[in-house]
Amino acid sequence: MAFRVIDRDLERCQDWLGDRTGTIGYDMVQAIGLERDGELVAVTGYNNFIDKSCHIHFAIQDGVVVPRNYLWFIHYYPYMQAGIDVLIAFMPVANERIIRLAQHLGYSLRCWIDDAGLMLYTMNKSNCKWTRIKHGIK
Repeated sequence: MAFRVIDRDLERCQDWLGDRTGTIGYDMVQAIGLERDGELVAVTGYNNFIDKSCHIHFAIQDGVVVPRNYLWFIHYYPYMQAGIDVLIAFMPVANERIIRLAQHLGYSLRCWIDDAGLMLYTMNKSNCKWTRIKHGIK
């Protein structure tokens, strides 16, 4: 059961993410996937790049615990490669699992939008622990 991070199969990752989040997958400028035994089990997508910020979207198959090197790479790309300073994540209030993940990763709750059933989380580059470790290894 080996995991493999992929970042060169944009269309496949866009489709997988779009199917699970209800977003329009092709709106993603970049998407990073995680495969286990050749099957996607997680995808992180990025869109709405404005100045030094962008939106980040997560989808993870139930029961999958993602490895640290994936968590490192999904933060290395926007902060170190794309030059982003702030990641913005809209989380559905009903998706407790993805909210717990965002909090565990270090995202901060900024706003709760009752009428839309959304929570807005952000993470600044300066607060991201994942950019301070090498390739996901302490």
